[in-house]
Amino acid sequence: MDLSGAELVRAMRPRTRQLARAAHIEPAAAPAAHGRRSSKRSAPAAAPPPAAVATMGQARKKRATVLHLAQAIATAPATNTQHLPEVLEAMLQATPQSQLHEAALAALSEAAVAAPVALLTAMLGSKPTLQHMMQMMQLGGEQQRRATQVLSAVSREAAMSGPAAASVLVEVVAQQRQGIKALISSMACSSDSILSHAAASVIVGLAATAQLHPGPEATAITEAWFEAVIGIQEPPGMAVLLQSLHTPVIADAAALAVMTFAVAVPGRLLAALLRPQHRRGLQSLLRGLDSSRRVVALLSSAALERMLGAADGVQLGAMLQHLLRCVQQQSSEAARLVFSISVMPAGLQLLLGHMRLLLQLLLSPGPFQRFAGNVLWRLSQLPQGAQAMIQRGVPMLLEVIQRGSEDVQVAGAVISGVLASSEDGLAAFAAHVPQLLAAAQPHHRTEVTAQAMRIILVLASRGGAAGQAAVLQHAPAVLNVMLHRQHPDAATDAGNTIVTLLQRPEGLTALSGVQHVDSLLHVVHQRGPALACAARCLAQLANAMPSCRQLLAHPRRQAMLGCVVGGLLASVGQLYEASQQAAAAAAAAAVPEQAAAAARVALDAAGTEAREAFEPVFWVCAAAGACEVVPGYIPQLVALLQRCTWLTVSVYDCLLQLSCFQQGRLALARYLLTVQRWVQARIDEQDSSIADAAALAASLRDLAARVQQAVQQLQREQQRTEGRRNHAAKLLADLYGSCRKKKRGNSSSSSRGVIAPSQGQAKELVLWLRGVATLQVQNERLLLQLQMIGAPAL
Repeated sequence: MDLSGAELVRAMRPRTRQLARAAHIEPAAAPAAHGRRSSKRSAPAAAPPPAAVATMGQARKKRATVLHLAQAIATAPATNTQHLPEVLEAMLQATPQSQLHEAALAALSEAAVAAPVALLTAMLGSKPTLQHMMQMMQLGGEQQRRATQVLSAVSREAAMSGPAAASVLVEVVAQQRQGIKALISSMACSSDSILSHAAASVIVGLAATAQLHPGPEATAITEAWFEAVIGIQEPPGMAVLLQSLHTPVIADAAALAVMTFAVAVPGRLLAALLRPQHRRGLQSLLRGLDSSRRVVALLSSAALERMLGAADGVQLGAMLQHLLRCVQQQSSEAARLVFSISVMPAGLQLLLGHMRLLLQLLLSPGPFQRFAGNVLWRLSQLPQGAQAMIQRGVPMLLEVIQRGSEDVQVAGAVISGVLASSEDGLAAFAAHVPQLLAAAQPHHRTEVTAQAMRIILVLASRGGAAGQAAVLQHAPAVLNVMLHRQHPDAATDAGNTIVTLLQRPEGLTALSGVQHVDSLLHVVHQRGPALACAARCLAQLANAMPSCRQLLAHPRRQAMLGCVVGGLLASVGQLYEASQQAAAAAAAAAVPEQAAAAARVALDAAGTEAREAFEPVFWVCAAAGACEVVPGYIPQLVALLQRCTWLTVSVYDCLLQLSCFQQGRLALARYLLTVQRWVQARIDEQDSSIADAAALAASLRDLAARVQQAVQQLQREQQRTEGRRNHAAKLLADLYGSCRKKKRGNSSSSSRGVIAPSQGQAKELVLWLRGVATLQVQNERLLLQLQMIGAPAL
């Protein structure tokens, strides 16, 4: 347990009071003459001169007075501080072995505890006293202990009082090299804890001036004291101070001294510690980082951080090597300091030489994986660092992503994402697409799967032919990632990857098979995070590949897509109703003047969400238009156009996709007036969702013209079909009439009244009859279609 200065001196009080009592013992009287006289007569002593007798009397009187004052100070130091100058003067004149000197020193020891300020004032007025105290530290024993206690109190008070007092004290003490040497030896004395603690207090007190009173003058004082301590070579002063970090009695004091030197002279302290003679001291400071004493650990770390901030490139490199050795020895605080070096501009360049060690730490299970991952992430920001990791670290990073702990997986994934941002990194990752897809499986963390799929997406978009070929080779696995509901970012990136692959002929050819189309349909039917991407992929395939158009036009697949679109439209309708309620609630809760603004904010937020939810509908409509299939959800689209003002442009774009073929335009004909009215209303209202009103109006006019043209074409087709039917019916009637004419010589047939056409005539009649029936059916279908469209209204 650490002892304070008061406790140290209190432990010395019994001895001090004993010495004070001994100072007042009267000299022994001459023995009385009893018994027989001596046989020889002694010669009478010569009488001293009167002046000498007077001087001796004054000396005895002064000695008795000083002894009395010393006893008074030792007994009640707080109330007798005015006598300190006389006691100090008498102590200087007395010999160290005299009772007077011992009593004065005991009195000063008591005053150091009870009245340190008064003792400092008295000793600053007498510099020889300070020198005498430093000399007393070289004698050993009780005098050394008490002198150290006095200097401890004086140095502490001098540092607290200000630079003026501290400068005087340091000026005197720094010149006493033998005294400083004794002071350092006392601090290293393990057999006397009181002495070592007092010696450490002296060093701390003189060093703390710069920290207590920041400024150039105080810094100069601490620098002078540092030079005095570092100048002691045997034993090495700084080494002894640093080794004291692991001496329980003075560990906190030693740590505080090191910290004060690091604040005042960080560069000089670091330069001294890197010298060979102070190697042990540096190792002691590094071991102090993980000391069980919290004060020692904190101050050691702060001191090293100060020194690292003042280090040049060479010094920083040397300290980095020492700290990395400590990291290998499981020092967590050293790892923190290494990371602080990585933040420095020159630190990253130095860490490039330790890439192998950092990668090994990243692969080794333990608490330093996350540290290594963070440092490697910073290194990957440098072109040289990224290049070094590309050359030797890509397989290791992928192994970390797949098998490391959760935090390391995140760090490795982030590093991989950074590496994939360069051309060389993409080339390196192109050979590891299977490992990336393994990292994107559902049992990994969301961050890991997202980063792995982001790399694959970058490979597909910027990896060139080699990167796209590598991804395309594993397209089925990418399609499976699109189904991951628990990792929406990874699923979306997988969908964007397929969209990117379909922009090249190789991708269209490879993904146009039935299995891939059905996989995309399954993603759409699941309505997961990649729904919009899957629908877009289907639209791309339908527009580019005739075989895919045939697959998607199948009634079963169209029914599946129609079911999905119906559900999406119903969800958007529910969202609209909820937004109206939220807007009403926001308006009711707001101040009347702000009600309209609050409702508008709520509606804008709901509108953004509705447009995102509506995006898959557009791509499904684009696929239907490419397949020339009239979907059954057109009435729902038109109804949504009338209800939801947010989706005016979005719904209109869907209708445009369905108007790209004849049957689609005819299907839209019955809703054309409604579409024109509502879209034009939004244009007139200057709806904020319409980016280019003029272009939208022109498109609307073009749509109306194309739909009317389609209807007119249908009318002409119906008229032609009706004409062809009438003409075919007339020809059939003429043929039948000609069959009734018989030659007059056929009397047997005429007697019965039955016309029997020839076999060739019968076949011709059947063919014409079928033709007329077919044209009749076509005409009725066209008439029904015109009736449903409402052609007269157009």
